[in-house]
Amino acid sequence: MATTGALAPRARPFVGLARPRFGIETFILAGVAVVVGYLVLSPLALLVVTSFRRYDFTGQAIGYAFTLDNYREVFLSGELAAAAWSSALYAGGGTLLAVAFGTALAWVVERTNAPFRTSFTLLAAATYFVPGVLMALGWNALANVRIGTLNRLLQSFVPVTQGPLDINTIAGMTWVFGTHLYPIVFLIMGAAFRTMDPALEEAAALSGAGIWARLRTVTLAVSRPAILSALLIVFVRGLESFDVPLILGLPGKINVLTTEVYSTATLHRPPELGISATLGLILLAVSIAGVYVYRSATARALAFATITGKGYRPQPLQLGRARHVIALVCGVFFFVTLALPLLSVFWLSLFPFVRQFSLDAIPRASFAQYAYVLSYSAMVEAFRNSIINSVLVATVVVLLTSIAAWIAVRSRVPGRAALDTLAFAPIGVPGTIMGVSVLLVYLTLPIPVYGTLFIVTIAHITLFLPYGMRLASDALLRIHPQLEEVSALSGAGWLRTYRAIVLPLILPGLLAAWVTILAASFRELSTSIFLASPQARFVSVIMYTAYTDGNTTAAAALGMVMMLVVFVLAVLARIFSRLVRVAA
Repeated sequence: MATTGALAPRARPFVGLARPRFGIETFILAGVAVVVGYLVLSPLALLVVTSFRRYDFTGQAIGYAFTLDNYREVFLSGELAAAAWSSALYAGGGTLLAVAFGTALAWVVERTNAPFRTSFTLLAAATYFVPGVLMALGWNALANVRIGTLNRLLQSFVPVTQGPLDINTIAGMTWVFGTHLYPIVFLIMGAAFRTMDPALEEAAALSGAGIWARLRTVTLAVSRPAILSALLIVFVRGLESFDVPLILGLPGKINVLTTEVYSTATLHRPPELGISATLGLILLAVSIAGVYVYRSATARALAFATITGKGYRPQPLQLGRARHVIALVCGVFFFVTLALPLLSVFWLSLFPFVRQFSLDAIPRASFAQYAYVLSYSAMVEAFRNSIINSVLVATVVVLLTSIAAWIAVRSRVPGRAALDTLAFAPIGVPGTIMGVSVLLVYLTLPIPVYGTLFIVTIAHITLFLPYGMRLASDALLRIHPQLEEVSALSGAGWLRTYRAIVLPLILPGLLAAWVTILAASFRELSTSIFLASPQARFVSVIMYTAYTDGNTTAAAALGMVMMLVVFVLAVLARIFSRLVRVAA
């Protein structure tokens, strides 16, 4: 029978399995720790060393000298201070929007009887698969202060010659970021709501609490670890966001830290790699502080454990007639945040040059840009590489972090807190810095992965370790250690207990992690652009290259082709999720 887990004052390591017997269990745990350490420390070590270097590109060989000038320039530069402030506003505002939208949608899908819940899940997944460059292009065509389609429509009712919307502002960038990355919150909160014991809400209802009181005092309170994870992940993703600030910020003369990193590493002549590394270390420090805040806030972790056996049966909340109103609101939300920008991009893709929407232009529309894009023989190879890479990355990250999270949350292994912090650290490293660091690592080490698909796979595994770690940790925190203790008392070893008890119960969280990482890896650009090669092409890099070459409509056409692949991946992920749940 399901009971709540608020039975102890503090989360405690599971004594029975704290030190697995020497054997295969020991090798598995030690191997995971070593792999995570290597993946994270090798590029981070080079990042630290580079931050103290000033490079000299004037000679035939690249020289360098160790110095503190990079740190002086970063902390004394007014431009960098302004970029940091813009980054904080952009990331903070976008995080609040994403958490509000994602949590509300997860509650509707997982805890209510609103219609079309499966469709809402697929639409949220599709939103996350949309590349950031494509979403930014769509909103730029809709809400550009001079030529935006929405502005032209609003000017029929508002007496202005420009605007009133301006997407090339902090507020506009925040809107695009929040409405693009809310699916991260949706997946995290959905896994939490799906496995929460309904007896808690039933008890609140019996005491006279209404729907909104139960949501505030029970549902959201019990889900606090998941909310904190969502806040941390989305906020740091905002700090390292690159595509939206590049497309929307630079035309409005708004620089953030990531565009400064990109400029110093690639646009400056000669490249200022030391400055870029120093900025990367600043973001890394923010992520470590985030881990500390998270661990402090979830110290009383057993207060959030709501699964103590397999007898729980989450029941949807009956909304009555309000369920149709809520479904309508969700439909409008998806139309505004997903359909409008994609329709705008689709319109762009129908013409050889950027053209405003008008009925008169419809006869001139054609699919010539699609034929132009798909005529590249390398395109099929790029799609194949992107799919193979994203599946490999998602699977390896989930396997590694499901065990690393157990070490951090359940064991008494020395250094478990360091492992948790280490696995989360890459979230503070911009993708551009990760790309350069991994490239230099494998140019130095005698491992033949340079110029192949696998160097991108290695970089993405390192980059997305934090997402798997946080989602797996949240799932473990909701499971009371009593289950593992009983298994240990019956004579089962760690591996058998993990496979038979822990894994089935944390599976919803692991599936959420797998889908999240699959989508992120498929559309990732800032790391791939440094590591892709003629022998290992990726769709995101080809699309970005088309945009930077001034062929915006070709980039739009390629993006729409990607949407077809995205839809197939989202459907397959959903089917796989259902099959695994039935099997469990």
